Amino acid sequence: MYPDLASPQCIGLKQYRQQQNKSIMANFSTYSLLLLSSLMVVVSSFSISMPDVFDVVGSEMALTCKMSPPFQGNLSIEMYVDGTEIGPVVSTSDSPFSLVKEMNTESVQSGTFKCTFSDQSRVIIQDAKYGIREIPNTPQSVSVDCRADQFSATVTWTPGSNLGQVTNFSIEANTPFEPHYWFSMGSVDSSKTAIDLTLNGLGDYTFRVLANNEAASSQPSESTDVCVTPQTRPGSNPQHVESLGNETGYLIVHWQAMPRILHSGDGFRYKLTYKKVGQTSPATTISIPDWTITEKKIQTGDVYTPYEVTVSAENNMGTSIETAETHTLYSSESAPTVSVPLLEIGRVESHPASEYQVSADYIWKWDKQLEESSSMNGAFGGFRIEHWLPSAWDPDSYRQYVTISKNDMKPVADCGSPDGFYHINVPNLEANQTYKSHINVENTYFHGPVTTVSFRAVRAEVENLRTDCCDSRQKKINVSWDMYEDRINPDGIQGRLLAFKILLSHSDGMLIVDVNNSIPIEDITRVSGDEGLVTFSTLLIDLSLDLTYSLRVIPVRERCDWSVPQMTSFKTKTHVGAAMSARSDLVAIVSALVLYRVIYFHSSL
Repeated sequence: MYPDLASPQCIGLKQYRQQQNKSIMANFSTYSLLLLSSLMVVVSSFSISMPDVFDVVGSEMALTCKMSPPFQGNLSIEMYVDGTEIGPVVSTSDSPFSLVKEMNTESVQSGTFKCTFSDQSRVIIQDAKYGIREIPNTPQSVSVDCRADQFSATVTWTPGSNLGQVTNFSIEANTPFEPHYWFSMGSVDSSKTAIDLTLNGLGDYTFRVLANNEAASSQPSESTDVCVTPQTRPGSNPQHVESLGNETGYLIVHWQAMPRILHSGDGFRYKLTYKKVGQTSPATTISIPDWTITEKKIQTGDVYTPYEVTVSAENNMGTSIETAETHTLYSSESAPTVSVPLLEIGRVESHPASEYQVSADYIWKWDKQLEESSSMNGAFGGFRIEHWLPSAWDPDSYRQYVTISKNDMKPVADCGSPDGFYHINVPNLEANQTYKSHINVENTYFHGPVTTVSFRAVRAEVENLRTDCCDSRQKKINVSWDMYEDRINPDGIQGRLLAFKILLSHSDGMLIVDVNNSIPIEDITRVSGDEGLVTFSTLLIDLSLDLTYSLRVIPVRERCDWSVPQMTSFKTKTHVGAAMSARSDLVAIVSALVLYRVIYFHSSL
């Protein structure tokens, strides 16, 4: 199997940073072949972004084929500019490498360049456009036909001498409200020499025109004469009307300020109306004369209650021409009173690159109907998990937070789990350390009561598996292991601990002890120790002599168990008494043979 190619990029490097980014995205399945005009790929899934490159005459521009691996093996890079090959370059290192073509920018030109990356098994080909452009000449003879009583104007112009280098014209305006700021009024393509504009009231407008292409824009034209419009009612209302809910007992309404160009007359002000949803009496109205104000705080004395709110614009000529939208906004939230009924730790896994780190699945129980209940005191937002390593000198040291939004809640899907359980994996925990964790529900601004769990960041619930006590020469041995009390009978998704399976294996084959009849927890010797640690022990019998055994202990729960079995090994010895008996028999036989030889010798005489 060949290694995957990293994603190549073909980019233009130039002194002036005017370029039009045209991204061509391509995704392909592993070892599939797709041929579309200039794109051919035989490679595993990847994505390529290719910008078209444009610059102006006289600039410093280079076309670059660049690959930044990780990549192992030989990789060839080739560039074709207007069909002429540049390269190839071959690299055998893992460092970035590239192929660069300096472009002649003394004259206007257009073309394409193509980058080809290949190794022994696959080819990646991608092309893009390049262009050398003149800077467009400034539009001339710019004028304005001002129809002030109709709040409209037409701006006209004459293109510069190099119209062939122009792709569009843009029109900008300026008013005394912001004398140093020109804002866009629109654009037209290069075939047009006029544009119709709609204006606001009480505005002194001047206009200018710019010519543009892919590489640059012209200098702005001369400004037109001033177009002065009379006062009129505002044409629009404040946008982005919303409520802020961080001060309990208040309805806080926020909106975006309207710039002066939109006031359209003297005496501009905002008008805010509000009433509780379902209220039959008239709404309350508040006038806000300062146009820079963007927030109003109204004391209501309630918690997360819906209100009908409008924010409109008006001036001395009257209310806005546009009808103000009615928004349903809520008064401020308060801390939720509902708590998470259960938090536990499920599967714990080792970090793939470090034996000193693990990740743990936090599992909690939750009724989704509570999300709409009054006890939420706001809009349900999700959950927040905190975990830290308590210490004597700083009980809240190394505190970290994990936030789970309502859209990120993942139901526990394996081991036939019941409904209403959710989980999230928390990485980068220190292995073999005892953590303390909280979980609480959140609305937009506040956190509810905490639910607490303490756990050791270990892969196996069964710890310190060992053999001791009895003499292995008697074909039996005592097995002991430790387990924390809070993991024995958690009222959670895995259910109560019912029994232990004890598995033995040796080099002569697999021997399973009590695989069909797990040892019930009630039949195992149990001794409570310090810090919630419980020691279990049982006796294994009928072992074979002079064998090395591997021993595993696996918890058995009501529904499922995600712990990794603890393993150890031990060797049984040859029985000493049997060896001594065999030696005595051998001595007796030898003695009998010697005695026989002696008797035979004497009888011969």
